[in-house]
Amino acid sequence: MTFVKRLPWFLGSFGLSLSDAVRVFLHRVVASQSFPLELKVPNETTAPP
Repeated sequence: MTFVKRLPWFLGSFGLSLSDAVRVFLHRVVASQSFPLELKVPNETTAPP
């Protein structure tokens, strides 16, 4: 099952819709004035095979 098909079930388990999850994410961006997730560039150790 693809990520997109699993997403509504996963968010629903938290009582959230996709719209709710996006709203929470955007509120976090505004509150922290930064991106709330750490983004990393894959290297030889972390890149998938």
